[in-house]
Amino acid sequence: MLEFRRSMGRAERGSTEPLLVVDADGVTWLVKLAPAPMLDHVAELVSAHLARAAAIDIPEARVGRVGPALRAAMARGPAHERRFASAVAALGPDVFASRWLDAEDVTAPPDDDAFLARLYAFDLLIHNGDRLPHHPNLLRVAGRLTAMDHAQGLPWCRDQAAAPADELPHVGRARGLAPAPLPIREQDLLDAVAAIPAGWLSALRRESLAEGLAERLAWLQQRWG
Repeated sequence: MLEFRRSMGRAERGSTEPLLVVDADGVTWLVKLAPAPMLDHVAELVSAHLARAAAIDIPEARVGRVGPALRAAMARGPAHERRFASAVAALGPDVFASRWLDAEDVTAPPDDDAFLARLYAFDLLIHNGDRLPHHPNLLRVAGRLTAMDHAQGLPWCRDQAAAPADELPHVGRARGLAPAPLPIREQDLLDAVAAIPAGWLSALRRESLAEGLAERLAWLQQRWG
């Protein structure tokens, strides 16, 4: 597991008070302070595993630890660091982290229908309705489109009823695209759920999440192949 050693302050990218932290090897990571941190972290971590299985570029995702020394330093820092330190004290030291990339924000839908069709299918799988024409949640990294920010996905682990998939708002749907087939197997779903740290999700919620993903994957395969 990553061990974060120091904070570099607030990141310019994002709307949930993300922080930049550095690990023991000097690599910079982005961590978020969110309204419901553990469930948001679950959604991000599972989505990252499934994105790789779907051949969709996404920033490297890991579970990292905010140790006592860093938490103490942040508790003496600016207000946003103090809030993060308080959340860590209440919820535990392990957090979802995504690798910080030298990237350009994509502010309008790209002219790449093949990519958007695959992304549409992926977001249908995780039920992510936060990829809209005016806010596609995409980066361009070394010329490649990279998906980000999946914290609103996976309603099955939040005691939320998933809205009908046909009604999910999405940049691909607005473009009139059909979801592309995904190279995802049921074992990929099980592996993604198994990657969730033990303290982040109860056994009952894990079961609900696995069932919800399996049902959605079967629906996608039956309807679009």
